[in-house]
Amino acid sequence: MMRGFLNVVFTLLVSGVALIALSPIIVLSLEIYQDPLTIGIACIVSGDKVIAVAWYKGSLRIGDATLSASIDNTTIGSSWGEEISRNRNLTLEATIPEGLRGKKDLVISLSIKIENLYRAGVVLKGCLG
Repeated sequence: MMRGFLNVVFTLLVSGVALIALSPIIVLSLEIYQDPLTIGIACIVSGDKVIAVAWYKGSLRIGDATLSASIDNTTIGSSWGEEISRNRNLTLEATIPEGLRGKKDLVISLSIKIENLYRAGVVLKGCLG
């Protein structure tokens, strides 16, 4: 069940280009060095738990991946992966502290490094719940 309309803001910075989109689940497709690349992030809130998954499809190396969750600028959980790939998704499960339950400013962020050259970031505001 969705609680109202979810605002999701997506930002990707590659070579100084920023892209922004609104959607409950983020999926980005782009081409670097004539190689297709897809990066995605999804999140769901169930009771007092937040579960987020980031995935990647393509042949470029994606490393130094950090997936974190915060409410009202307070980090409630973080997960790090040296490399994510088709077979290695990055998952975060966090418990919402009692003092922050019911707040609407839930932010899930993913930062990655593409081929050890380009930094990219995805920010998701609001989740399915």
